[in-house]
Amino acid sequence: MTDEPSQPLATSLGNLSSGFGALTGIEEARDAQVRNQTTLDKLIEVGEYVITKYISEFNAPKLVPYKSSEFQNQLYIKIYKEIKEQKLKEVEFTEKDLQQYISAKANSDYDTEIQQEVLGMYTGALLQLLTKRNKEQGKPAIFHFNGRGNRFDYLFYFAKFIDDIIIENFTGKYICSMIGSYDGNLNQIMCINIEGDSVCSGVGSYNGYVNSIILLNGKGKCVANNIGFSKGHAEHAISINQEGENTLANGGGYWGNLGHTIIINNIGRQRSHGVHNASKGTSIIIADWRNHEFPKPEYMLRSIHYIEDEIKPLKPLFEKVLCITEQMKGIPSEIMLMQLNQVNSLVQRIPFGRYDLEDYRD
Repeated sequence: MTDEPSQPLATSLGNLSSGFGALTGIEEARDAQVRNQTTLDKLIEVGEYVITKYISEFNAPKLVPYKSSEFQNQLYIKIYKEIKEQKLKEVEFTEKDLQQYISAKANSDYDTEIQQEVLGMYTGALLQLLTKRNKEQGKPAIFHFNGRGNRFDYLFYFAKFIDDIIIENFTGKYICSMIGSYDGNLNQIMCINIEGDSVCSGVGSYNGYVNSIILLNGKGKCVANNIGFSKGHAEHAISINQEGENTLANGGGYWGNLGHTIIINNIGRQRSHGVHNASKGTSIIIADWRNHEFPKPEYMLRSIHYIEDEIKPLKPLFEKVLCITEQMKGIPSEIMLMQLNQVNSLVQRIPFGRYDLEDYRD
């Protein structure tokens, strides 16, 4: 066998050096991948940090007991302050980024309820921060999130200062609860095809304010209960095709206020004086059977107590409203909103009265 001539040492070292150079290139590429962290990656990273850090707050000594809304409000303020001033101070994100984050964290199975609550507060802080930045930049602060049937308990929990938000096709408990509470402010929230208990509960409560809450085709117990509660104020509440007990219960309770209320085609039993317990306001209730064991449509204008002879002339108007609301089930949200405008226009033709519930104040 003939020996191959050996390579000069310099050549061998050069080849070896070039080999390491190639490996260095690979490492540089890997480093570049780490540096090119996406916005979604960053939102996820900060979210995990927030959950890990703030669940310890529930176990630390505190002046107010866990599960009190005052303690949860204090915790939310801390989370918002930290992400605004530190963790996401230099991170720009959009509505699309937030939608992607929500999709990534939907159906999460955390070990404890506390983790889910903190995650919900983090999404609320993200929404509030995005609202603030958009307004400062002269951009619209109107957001629309579609859950596509996924579950997200406590979504946007305790978000304070929000303009307009539409959420649809989510399942989960306490979705959008406590938004605009504790001196917060919410212009309008619309919930379409949301299934879960206590959705929108406590909105605009505790010295907070909400201009309007609109519930369409939802299902769950105690939805939008305690809105405008405890010196809060909820100006308008509309509930159409909502199924579940105690919808809008205790609205304006404990020296709060619930203004104009429209309830159409709801199903589910209700507490006595539940729609605006301890509140002053006007209410139109059409074909609502919450006080009956079995569905039995009737026409009620709770706020002004029309007698049957006075209601008869309005019956064609009621029937038209009910016809439109029945058509609002299972259709695209864009068409649904057009029909909602029709309903609102028709309802404005029904004379409002005023029902003073001063005797029921807590």
